[in-house]
Amino acid sequence: MLYNTNQFNPTEFFPPSFYEKKAVRRTANRIGFAVLAMFAVMTGWSFAYFKITTVLGITTEKALALTKEPMFIQALQVVLSLIMSLLPFAVLLKSMYIKAERIILFKKPEKGLSAGFIFGGVGYCLFASSAASAAGAIFENFGISFPEPENDLPTGILGFLMVIITTALLPALVEEFAIRGVVLGLLRPFGDGFAIICSSLVFGFMHAAFLQIPFAFLVGLLLAVVTVKANSIWPAVAIHATNNLLSVLFSYMYLYYEEDIVNSVYLVVMCVSFIVSAVILVAILKRNGEAFKIAPANTAAAEKKKIMWFITSPAVLVSFLAALAIAYFLR
Repeated sequence: MLYNTNQFNPTEFFPPSFYEKKAVRRTANRIGFAVLAMFAVMTGWSFAYFKITTVLGITTEKALALTKEPMFIQALQVVLSLIMSLLPFAVLLKSMYIKAERIILFKKPEKGLSAGFIFGGVGYCLFASSAASAAGAIFENFGISFPEPENDLPTGILGFLMVIITTALLPALVEEFAIRGVVLGLLRPFGDGFAIICSSLVFGFMHAAFLQIPFAFLVGLLLAVVTVKANSIWPAVAIHATNNLLSVLFSYMYLYYEEDIVNSVYLVVMCVSFIVSAVILVAILKRNGEAFKIAPANTAAAEKKKIMWFITSPAVLVSFLAALAIAYFLR
């Protein structure tokens, strides 16, 4: 019996969710490979560094001494940030033949929302940071500690400005490009809610530190929602940069002032930000009761199923496990 191939319809044999699953997993694997490339740079930069210094005729002793210089560390962070957070995701877009402006919301944010989102977002970040610190204190009471690597801060005006660039401004730009730009943009066709959750998971695990993972996930949820609702990436960049800037300022305050004084200032800043954030939140909701409502996905599969497809995609799963392994060895 001969079949008329012109009448063949694959959806008669496979439900729409079958094709959604393939598309989600394909996109997830590409994102996972980009994260793994970032981890490869994170763990292998020292090998490349000593190879380059050897070629340049710099002795191992001199190369090691340079890594202890605060200004050199800051300069090195600039290079690593660009290679780690920017290059893999730029290559990801290139491999998919997608121009950045097609999926990244570079446009100006909608009026009336950006200022409220930024002020409220900073307060949210301070709350998430306080929650992470509280969790760390609780773990320490049980004899479990997760120390994070500390670098000496460069002194002087030039050193201070360098830290602001490397810690506040540059990470905000490159990480927002990578996560709220590329990752969120690639996942939004499967639904905004799904994209917000999964991009935040990637943002959390890419920090590869036990206390930073949940903190970054919570912050990632906010930044993703703000990006979607403001229809622009720039409010998220502003929130990210401001949060990092506050961290830099308090780090320097601890160098020159007593800890109790700095803690009191931090408490005042946090309380004021909470009050301002609450007022702004009420004002936004009063103006638009659906300001934070996420549009339902126009997909055949439910959100939980799509999230499970994403998490269990081989490259994403391996990247998350790699993040936990790095966090364990660097603890």
